Amino acid sequence: MLEAENLRLLRELERHRRENRHACDVAVDLLTSIAEARDRETGRHVKRVQDYTLALGNALKRDSPYGSLLSRQWIERLVRVVPESALVFQRPFRLRRASSRWPTSSMP
Repeated sequence: MLEAENLRLLRELERHRRENRHACDVAVDLLTSIAEARDRETGRHVKRVQDYTLALGNALKRDSPYGSLLSRQWIERLVRVVPESALVFQRPFRLRRASSRWPTSSMP
């Protein structure tokens, strides 16, 4: 009886995990759609960041001491989520010429 209850709870836990993953995927897709709707360059930026993240993740899996820790699923998830973090911090306006330069310091 206890084994049956454990099995039921494990199935329920897995169902909740699937639902949470689906909700995250929907949120990421929504943010990506919003970014692409803002302007084409933002959409292209998202694609470039995804391509770079995939290449970096695969290279780390193949050629680093941490390769055994990186599963294909983890890399795929990272590819979906990483570009969104850049969009959160994106300025809502274009930089003016004067503000597009690094600040200079007059340190002695």
